Amino acid sequence: METLIVPRAVDIGEMEVRRALPSDKRQMVGPFIFFDQMGPAEFLTDQGIDVRPHPHISLATLTYLFEGQIHHRDSLGTDLAIEPGAVNWMKAGSSHTKFGYGRVSGAISPAVSSSRNQVFRSQFQLYPARNPMGRMKEEPLCQ
Repeated sequence: METLIVPRAVDIGEMEVRRALPSDKRQMVGPFIFFDQMGPAEFLTDQGIDVRPHPHISLATLTYLFEGQIHHRDSLGTDLAIEPGAVNWMKAGSSHTKFGYGRVSGAISPAVSSSRNQVFRSQFQLYPARNPMGRMKEEPLCQ
């Protein structure tokens, strides 16, 4: 093991995350400039994590849930649930709100573009979770 990083608690407004990147020992891993572990946290029905409008110059954010569900709404008109095992890849967007349901835990990791001055075209992609056999959950295991 080259480096051991102990995450520190960071208050991001409506919840606390444990931030491993950046740290004194390592600023980035590949394109990933932040690495935050969120939760486990309990959310009441319709209790949101309001992420205020902020610039996404050169950043795209990956979200992965271990448990729970987050409902994502943004300025693009995206209105989808992110569930455990699914991968959410979001580029830009002028504002977004996330609502957690029940016990939620996961990881959030923004990646930086190789072109530091690039402004991403707003985009939201959700890759559904797969079952243990590697198939999309919506696919039948046998036909």
